[in-house]
Amino acid sequence: MKRILIYSILVVFVVSMALFGISCKAEAVEEAEEEVAEVIEEAEEEVAKEEAGEIITLRLMMFPDNPPDEEFYDILITEYEELSPNIKIERESVPWNNFQEKLMPQIMAETPPDIARVSSQWGGSYAAMGALADLSEFITQEDIDKFQSGRWVTCLYEDKPFGLPETSIAIAMWYNKTAIEEAGIELPESADSAWTWDEFKEAAKTVQDKTGIEYGFDVYKSFFPYLAWIYSGGGQLLGEDLKTPEINNEKSVEAVKYLTDIYAEGISPVTTPASGDPDAAQKLFQAGKVAFYYSGVWLTSTFVDAIKDFEFGATYLPMKAGEDPATNASGENLIIFNKSEHIKEAYDFISWFTNKENSERHLGYANLLSPRLDTSPVYEVRPDILEVFGNQAAMLKIQWAKEAHISEFSEITPSLMDNLVLALTGKMDAQNAMDIVADEVNTIMAE
Repeated sequence: MKRILIYSILVVFVVSMALFGISCKAEAVEEAEEEVAEVIEEAEEEVAKEEAGEIITLRLMMFPDNPPDEEFYDILITEYEELSPNIKIERESVPWNNFQEKLMPQIMAETPPDIARVSSQWGGSYAAMGALADLSEFITQEDIDKFQSGRWVTCLYEDKPFGLPETSIAIAMWYNKTAIEEAGIELPESADSAWTWDEFKEAAKTVQDKTGIEYGFDVYKSFFPYLAWIYSGGGQLLGEDLKTPEINNEKSVEAVKYLTDIYAEGISPVTTPASGDPDAAQKLFQAGKVAFYYSGVWLTSTFVDAIKDFEFGATYLPMKAGEDPATNASGENLIIFNKSEHIKEAYDFISWFTNKENSERHLGYANLLSPRLDTSPVYEVRPDILEVFGNQAAMLKIQWAKEAHISEFSEITPSLMDNLVLALTGKMDAQNAMDIVADEVNTIMAE
């Protein structure tokens, strides 16, 4: 096809010169001849490389966090292809909610992409299936030391690296600033000075009572906000051995009970945890019907574009009195599959993609957090909000990162969510619900 294009260019040039040569100056003809010759030479070189197998195509499957994120992916891919003319990156975008069902059949059929951007909690299960490449030969201790320890451990399986951290994901408390100010509520100024659970509940009720807003609080329906809430009460999913369930211990159950009371008292809408739409609570917040919305940093650009009827901001996650500030253990990693015929080339790409300069440019543009210790992204949109989420992300403990990274995690979370919904909607006692999850953990670990 490209060979045909080469000769088509040449034919067009020759015919053009024949038709219009009388009116053309000799210098212009020579200049045009040189330009066409360069085009032909470059095209012939590319054809020769393809015929010799020198052009390497890397398949990259990813999910975008927001439109600017996806846009900058293409910017960086274009730049890399210009720097490495023998590399072509084929990017496939799949929504986060459908990503696993798209990727898993390819893994099972041994036809995965070369590279995938994945949520950090997914990598362990792929590695346990024997699907990921061992990148030990490419990664030095100096490379490792550039990443937050809580994020680096999510790129390891049996102490062998299979990828590189790309982003960090933090959750905190979005708030309707217009309603909060009307109610006269003063917000905490740091993660360490965040509200206690009791103080937060009082603030949410106060906004409802003083402004008439429909709900004081709601939560993004996914396992990681709920787990972070459990962490904020001193609870855990698993013990230090990463096998023994702790989800039904006193502190974990107390955190779930706190949330069930919030729903039972009408501070939160019981319809959202029961909804099949994980974004139901987000839609209520965007509509101005919720004062505090507990969700993630990835919504920054979305809210800036979508919310026009009220001002909004972000504050810190409440914690039980006497406990430490908490956050979720999540982010996105770029991982490489061992079925790739070009593991080194794939690693060269992800190493370049996640280097200091590109991380600062990409994450600053997309309003996402960096997992690197040496970066300072300059955020183009709402840096005040990114500062809050960044401070909240710094609260991550290694234990939380480890338990969210085990290969069995994706088997545990469906039971966790199903039974949380039963508790939050008043259909089951919190202790009984978490006992069922603990039994499921034991069953999974015994297999």
